Amino acid sequence: MKWLLIPALVAGIAAPALAQQGTSDPQAMQIAKQLGTNWEQAYNAYDFKKIGSFFAPDGVMIVSTGAPPTIGPQAIEKLLTERFKQTGPGMKEKITYQGAKMLAPDLIAAYGEFEFTGGKQPIRGRFGDVLKQIGGEWKKEMLVSTPIPNEPPAASVGSTTPPNK
Repeated sequence: MKWLLIPALVAGIAAPALAQQGTSDPQAMQIAKQLGTNWEQAYNAYDFKKIGSFFAPDGVMIVSTGAPPTIGPQAIEKLLTERFKQTGPGMKEKITYQGAKMLAPDLIAAYGEFEFTGGKQPIRGRFGDVLKQIGGEWKKEMLVSTPIPNEPPAASVGSTTPPNK
């Protein structure tokens, strides 16, 4: 149950600090970006076992689709494998970290955006990470992600022309 403390930590301490302009820590950002690059390479090679290895033994992945939290590297690997079956081959992911802050020498809070292209439907979204150094390696203690709803085409926004005219 210790993982329940991490969302409170991120929401209560890290989120306000990260929301301030210019508060990203260059060292934390470098670590987060490297993990993001490794994730992209593994995802784009469809190596979900490798992605699972980026998580701590009790690491948590939460996707805002109503599914319960997924806990542990093997369960996360299984989740991503199943999700890949739904999205279809050709899906590629791009990760952009926008901020990161060292909360302790072995703890980083970070956030950014992701984008899936190819496959059945493109998906964009935002994420928050809690990274922890374990045995000299940085691992994900928690990843929370949420899709950004697709926006209607610009021409239809605010249009007063009735359809079929």
